[in-house]
Amino acid sequence: LPSLSPLSSDYDSDVVIIGSGIVGSSLAYHLTATHHTYNTQKIPSVTVIERGSVGCAASGLSAGTLWSTGYGNESSPLHTEYLCADSLEVYREIENKGYNCGLTRNGIMVLACTKDEDAFIQEEYENLTRHGHTCSYISSSEGIVQVDTALRGGCATSALFAPLGGYVDPLLATTAISDAARAQGAKVFEGQNAVTVFRLGPFPVESDIEDKTRRRYAVYLDDGNLIFCSHLVAAGGIFCGSPLHSLGIYVPVMPVKGTMWESNSEAEVGSSSLAVKHVIYAAESELAWSQRKESFPDCPNYCTHDRNGFQRVRHCYGRPRGDGSVIFGGGRIPTTPSDTEVNRSCVEEVFQQVQEIYPNVAILGKTGGEWAGLMPFSVDGKPLVGSLKGVSERFDGLWIAGGFGGEGMMLGPGVAKQLAVCIRTEIDSTLCTTREKSKASELLVDMNPCRTNGVRRTTEV
Repeated sequence: LPSLSPLSSDYDSDVVIIGSGIVGSSLAYHLTATHHTYNTQKIPSVTVIERGSVGCAASGLSAGTLWSTGYGNESSPLHTEYLCADSLEVYREIENKGYNCGLTRNGIMVLACTKDEDAFIQEEYENLTRHGHTCSYISSSEGIVQVDTALRGGCATSALFAPLGGYVDPLLATTAISDAARAQGAKVFEGQNAVTVFRLGPFPVESDIEDKTRRRYAVYLDDGNLIFCSHLVAAGGIFCGSPLHSLGIYVPVMPVKGTMWESNSEAEVGSSSLAVKHVIYAAESELAWSQRKESFPDCPNYCTHDRNGFQRVRHCYGRPRGDGSVIFGGGRIPTTPSDTEVNRSCVEEVFQQVQEIYPNVAILGKTGGEWAGLMPFSVDGKPLVGSLKGVSERFDGLWIAGGFGGEGMMLGPGVAKQLAVCIRTEIDSTLCTTREKSKASELLVDMNPCRTNGVRRTTEV
C-alpha cells in the first residue's frame, strides 16, 4: 500500500504509535483487527508515526529467526514460549490474508559441544516437555547429522531440536503486517519524526473517545504539526525514549550493534548439501547468559561484548536462504545510536565459531555481504512493555513497547497482541473479554516497564 504523505495540518487519533518496526506495526494490526475484538462496533482509530520507513531499522536488518515450541499445556508457566508461538501464528495469519512474510517453518537446532552445554540443553528439554511444549533431544553427533547432513564433522555432540520454529524474511514480514494494519484502517505516516510529547489535561475520557477536547497527549512532529491522542505508545526501537524526555521520563534502552554476514550459495561454489537446512544456534551463549547473576550498565544481559570491546560471551547462529546460501550473526556490542559500521573483528570471531559447529561454511565461504543494525536492549535484557502509570498516575494512557533486543521478530507480534488487549481495555472495557484481559496480564507480567532498572523519572537517574 502507498505511504501517506506528510501531515499538512494537525491530526487526531485514539491511539498514536511511535515507530513502525515489527512491534509498532503489529500493535497497529492487532488494535484494528475486528476478529481480535469482542465489541466490533468500537474499533479505535490508530495512527503510526515513523521517522524513516516501515521496518527500516533493527526489524528489517535482522535474521528473522523464530524460536517456537508451541503453546504448551494450559498451565504452562513459560510465558516466553507462549508469546513466541503466538508470534509465529500471527505471521501465518498474515500470510493467509494474502501477504508475503517469507515464512518458513524448517525447525531450529540448539547445538551443544561440551558436557556443560549438553546438561544445559537436557534441562531445557525436560522443562519444556514437562509443560507440554514440542521439542526433542538429540543425544549424539550421528543423530544431528541425520537431521541435517550439512552439519557433518562439526563439534556438536547433542542438540535441542524445535521442529515448529523457523524464520521469516524480516523486511517482508514487517511490511506485510504494516500493510495489513493499513487495510484495516490504521494510518501510517513515514518520514515523520515525533520530536516531543505534551501532556494535556488531565481530562475525563470515559464517555466519548471521539471528543478531541478529552485527548490526553499531543505529539509534536518535526514539520510543526501536532497529533492529539488519548493513548500514546512509544515503540521506536533504540529511540523509543526520545520523545518522552519532555515528560521527564527516562527509558533505559541502549543501542547494541549486531553484525551479520552471508555465505556464498551452493551453486556459486559448485557443490550441493553444504548449506544447513535448519536454523542453528550455538548453546554456548545461552548457557553463559543463563549463569549470569546480575546486569551491568556497560554490558546489558544477552550481549557478547562490553563497551570497551572486550568479548565476554561467544554467540553465533545461522539460517538458510532459498538460494542455497546461509545468513549468520552473533556479535552484540553496546554502542552509540550513530554507529552502524560493520565490526570486522566481530565478523571473524563469529566465522571462527561457526566453523567449529558447521565446518562446511569454510567451503561456502563469505560473499563479502555484511551489514550491521542497532538493537534496542534494556539493562536486564527483557522487553519493557506496558503502561507507564507506574512512573506516575498522571501518565494514564501512556505506554511503551521497547527493549526487545535481538528478539523483536520472534516476540514482537505476540507481545503486541497482548498489549493491544490492555490498550483496548483502557479505551472501553467492552472491547475485550475477561479471559483476554486476564491472559494478557499474565503473559506480560515479567515485562513490567517500571520494574527495577526500568523506566523512571529523569530525576531518579
